[in-house]
Amino acid sequence: MATTTTTNDAAGAAPAADADRAAAAHLARNLTGLRHARGLTQEALARAAAVPRSTIANLESGAGNPSLVVLVKVAH
Repeated sequence: MATTTTTNDAAGAAPAADADRAAAAHLARNLTGLRHARGLTQEALARAAAVPRSTIANLESGAGNPSLVVLVKVAH
């Protein structure tokens, strides 16, 4: 009986990392566009969402890895 093993090699990790980067970039574009459309500064959005301004900056740069709680706060 043959068994198969899976490994987390670089080839398997690359598609997931690409998808993560694409999702972060998509969120960044949407958040920035919506914020501008509403005439808000990062500071004003941060105050309204009760998060630090740096959180908004990180999300808009695509560098953030937000929790669901942060996403819900910013969405409202």
